[in-house]
Amino acid sequence: MKAVYGKAVRKYFAAAVKRDFSDWEQVDGSGKIPQGCLMYRAAARGGFVFIMLHIASSHEWFTLEIGWHRLSECPTSILYPGGSPPESAALGYRIQHYWNSRDGDHWWYPLRSKPIKDDSISKSECARQRVAPFVEDAISKIREFVIPYFEHQFDPDDPFRDLIEFEHRLLSERM
Repeated sequence: MKAVYGKAVRKYFAAAVKRDFSDWEQVDGSGKIPQGCLMYRAAARGGFVFIMLHIASSHEWFTLEIGWHRLSECPTSILYPGGSPPESAALGYRIQHYWNSRDGDHWWYPLRSKPIKDDSISKSECARQRVAPFVEDAISKIREFVIPYFEHQFDPDDPFRDLIEFEHRLLSERM
């Protein structure tokens, strides 16, 4: 993502998380998450939920990755939820399926929106105004889907069962 827009997404997302989810803390993901991404953590039933703001560096979009771990460390499965089976203490979740009817990740594309042309404001303010509705939509998805999922549906005693039921439910809804 162009530097000015990537910076605007990160800055706006960080402020929105602080505003809406005061119990979430930013985590240093050095060496565990791609450069330019942000990672947040909050206590959940039986462990910790992680949300990573993943900004595609060579493209003009971003997504959210969701993970859970019994310990407070970042689950590596958050980066590769479709890959090899994660260890039993950590899982990556495709919660995006709740708000995204397509297979795969849901990506937000702020640079496909109409550019803001106003010579009276700075480039960084133009970027902030352009990305704001997209980041607010991502924050609303966390509020509407991610938090309720981990508060009410998730079973930390048998996280794989829950994940399998979740995937089966998604497949049956699409048939």
